[in-house]
Amino acid sequence: MTSLNNEMETIEGIIRRIVREELRAALTAPPAPVPSNPGHTVLISIEELAEQLQVSVKSIYNLRSTGDPSRLPPSLTVGRRLRWRQADVDAWMDAQH
Repeated sequence: MTSLNNEMETIEGIIRRIVREELRAALTAPPAPVPSNPGHTVLISIEELAEQLQVSVKSIYNLRSTGDPSRLPPSLTVGRRLRWRQADVDAWMDAQH
């Protein structure tokens, strides 16, 4: 039985050493790069649009009701909610200056 106990202690020691080495490597490794996703479209809410344009949400609704599409970036309806593509908002803001 003592032979079996010695083998178990040896196996446990090897496992502890491997785990310790793996943890040390994981903690000292640089973070993995975040993959870019060029096909990912960022959509923003009316509240986020209002914040970016520095106007109230009510002003956004009022501008939409004028019927003049140049007054705001193009919007989407997702379900029953209005959304804007961040890229469209950025392009529209650049064109305003």
